[in-house]
Amino acid sequence: MTHPILPKGVNAAIKMIIDIAEELTEIMEQEARALMLKDQMGFMNAQGEKTRLTNNYEQACVEFKERAEDFKAADAMLVKKLEQAQANLLKQTNDNNEVMERLQERTGGAQ
Repeated sequence: MTHPILPKGVNAAIKMIIDIAEELTEIMEQEARALMLKDQMGFMNAQGEKTRLTNNYEQACVEFKERAEDFKAADAMLVKKLEQAQANLLKQTNDNNEVMERLQERTGGAQ
């Protein structure tokens, strides 16, 4: 069984999820820059941190769902900030997927 990573307090837990989402978005931005610059070392360096953050984010989301009723009492401004952090993460994920697809098309066409 995985140990909980979120604090007991709902506002503190939301802040932690926001922090993880923002860090993950940032590392994915670094990954995208490395891909566009064909910086293999930069890309590889981002992978370990991305994996760690992705695992933490997934665990935090599981815990959030398990405690959904508790989070109804959370500060509304924090919830909005969380929604924005999640939207930014989704956008960066989609952007990275597009970059990867373009690179695959280029390398696939060059073979």
